[in-house]
Amino acid sequence: MSSRGDIIGKSDYSFDDTKYGLIYTKQCGWIDLGHAYPSNGRGDGALYLWKKILRESSESASGGDDFIVSYHQKMSALKRNISVGIKKRYSIQKGLNLSQKKSVFMSIVLDVSHDFEALQGNWIFRNVTNSGFSAEDLISNLISVYRSIDPSTDYIELCEPIEKDPALKIWDTYGPVGERKNKTIKPYLFPLDLRGQPDQKNLPSFLNTINISKADGLFEVLK
Repeated sequence: MSSRGDIIGKSDYSFDDTKYGLIYTKQCGWIDLGHAYPSNGRGDGALYLWKKILRESSESASGGDDFIVSYHQKMSALKRNISVGIKKRYSIQKGLNLSQKKSVFMSIVLDVSHDFEALQGNWIFRNVTNSGFSAEDLISNLISVYRSIDPSTDYIELCEPIEKDPALKIWDTYGPVGERKNKTIKPYLFPLDLRGQPDQKNLPSFLNTINISKADGLFEVLK
């Protein structure tokens, strides 16, 4: 889970180089830059899933009109040499158009994200991390989807990041991100003047161009 020490500001952020840290933005609330980065360097991030879907690269023999992909998210648990997570396999129809593939891609990432955050909310981990469905988690994963599809667009900058000092004041006034749970992709926005309460807002238009309802019936979870 992100801590106060992870907070960076707009001046610290670089589109090409910043892969970790917690940043507050006017349009998207808190963003975990690790979650929002599409490639984790291990060959299993959101970007790799997108490439498989785009190319219809099947991980195993599927036969017929489908191809098979897997996607997982994991965390270090209790001891750094132990990791736990969620891994799921999906059968996807071949021959989908680009819009349909984007919808399937986002649906899979959000499906695994919800299961993973629920795992983190399990009592075994809750008292250690309090990280399940932390305010920044799902919106950060959503951004990783858009960055995978369009790596040339700086979605973090579009979200309008603020500097570190006012971000620290938001943290100190309203509490750690783990204390405010969010099971939706509607970000919590906090008053910059530190007056009043945070409110959930709709996604900005640049993060609302993929319609996941278009994915209905185009893929299924494999047991």
